Amino acid sequence: MIRFNNFDSSEFKTKIFCGMTHKEYKEYKKSSFHLPESYTQERFIHCCKFDQLTHVSEKHFDEDQYFLLVMNESLGEKLKYEGENELFPHLYRKIDSSEVLNILHIDRIDQKTFEVSKIEGMDV
Repeated sequence: MIRFNNFDSSEFKTKIFCGMTHKEYKEYKKSSFHLPESYTQERFIHCCKFDQLTHVSEKHFDEDQYFLLVMNESLGEKLKYEGENELFPHLYRKIDSSEVLNILHIDRIDQKTFEVSKIEGMDV
């Protein structure tokens, strides 16, 4: 579960999310784009929808804190929904900072609970 606490989660329900580690977050802040190391082999960036956040967080992020880029679905023709049992958004290009609406700072509370501790780009 991802708790939004005092933040309103309703505006995020139609967005696309891309997770980043601390290292990737620092690189993103320096370079103004996100292109993870995995892109070299996979040729796409893994993303997810709001209702997939908990599953993706539990499966792919072991850190005590990680970050989520928040974007609109209008990422162009390079955004494709793929998968066998469940469709996940895959982006076949880098993410430019101009496409990022917010950055969610996510803290791990326990193995299955996460909490939004800060939202960059949002007046609260």
